[in-house]
Amino acid sequence: YPNISLSGYIGQQALYLQNMFTPTAAIGSLGPAVSLPLFEGGRLRGAYRGARADYDEAVDSYNQTLITALQDVADAAASVQSAQKQLDERRQALVAGQAAYTVAELRYKGGLSSYVSVLTAEDALIAQRRAMADAQSRAFTLDIALIRALGGGFKGS
Repeated sequence: YPNISLSGYIGQQALYLQNMFTPTAAIGSLGPAVSLPLFEGGRLRGAYRGARADYDEAVDSYNQTLITALQDVADAAASVQSAQKQLDERRQALVAGQAAYTVAELRYKGGLSSYVSVLTAEDALIAQRRAMADAQSRAFTLDIALIRALGGGFKGS
């Protein structure tokens, strides 16, 4: 591409020191400079095309990274939502299991059933508590995955 510049200088010039500050000792010059790439043989056009290709590649890479990051966030958010629903279902099952255990215990104390029914209800309650703990653990893990997908992180001290 053409390059146009303007340069100049001013100064004093004299053969003898006593003539240095006279008006005739003042000198100056002003001159334009123009540089036109006439004989580049397509080098500039090739360099431009190469730079444009590098730019397009960088934009494509950025776009792909952005799409991947957004997909990770969407997946993590959907997983958190699913885990929350599962956690709510486990809570309801735990409440029902606790109620069944209480009923079995009351029936045993009232002489309406054997102690085996109490043990069976207790076994089911323990399994529901374990399932609840597993669901909470999964929900916490997915919360952390969502935070990381959003760009956050935990730094312990």
